[in-house]
Amino acid sequence: IGFAIPINMVKEVMAELKEKGKITRGWLGLVIQKVTPDLAKSFGLKENRGALVAEVVEGSPADKAGIKQGDVIISFNGKEINEYTDLSRMAGLTRPGTKVRLELIRDMKKKEVEVEIGTFSSEAAVAKGPVETELGMTLQDITPQLAEHFDLSETSGVLVTNVIPGSAADKANIRRGDIIIEVNRQKVTNVSEFQKIAKKNKKTLLLLIKREDHLLYTAIKEK
Repeated sequence: IGFAIPINMVKEVMAELKEKGKITRGWLGLVIQKVTPDLAKSFGLKENRGALVAEVVEGSPADKAGIKQGDVIISFNGKEINEYTDLSRMAGLTRPGTKVRLELIRDMKKKEVEVEIGTFSSEAAVAKGPVETELGMTLQDITPQLAEHFDLSETSGVLVTNVIPGSAADKANIRRGDIIIEVNRQKVTNVSEFQKIAKKNKKTLLLLIKREDHLLYTAIKEK
C-alpha cells in the first residue's frame, strides 16, 4: 500500500538534489515492525495497522520526543500509517529539522507527540544504534551498558536485541539476548563484520551463538 507524496515535498527533494548532488534522508531513530493480527490482539488494538516500535535508539529524535518501546505509531502529520514501512518512507522524505506530529497508541490510549526529524547517517546507525536485518532480527554491538543490561560476561560482540515473530531468524530459533560468535565459521566481533559476511552469503548462514552459558549452531535461511 503506497501513499501520495505532496508536490511541495517532491520540489524540495529535486531542489536539494540539484543543489547538493545528493538527498539527505530524515531519521527518527526507531526499530519498527509490522503489526500482525496476533500482535494487534496482544496490544489490544482494534486494527492490525501502523508501525510497532520494537526499539528506540538512545539519544535519537524519537527518544527525545518520549516515544517508547511498545508504542504503535498510526499517523505521521495527519497521514495514516497502514503498512509499517510507510513510516520509514515518510520520515526519510522529510527534511531534517522539520517538526512533525506523530499519533500513537500506548496502553490502548491515543497520544500525540511532536518530533524534530534528524539526519540519517548509515555509518552512525551501524556503529552506535541497533541494525534491523532482512532476516528479521535486530543486532547491536555489545557495549558495557548493554552487557550490564543483559547480564553478559562479554563486553564486545554482536548482540541480538529483537527477533520478529515468524521471521527467518525466529524460525532458526534465534532469541533476544543471544550473542553471535561466528558467521559461516568466521569470528565476528561487531555488526559491521556480520553484515560483510552475510552480504556475500545471502542464501544460508551458519551461526554459532552463545546463549547463557551454552554454545550452539543454527542455520538461518533467507525467505
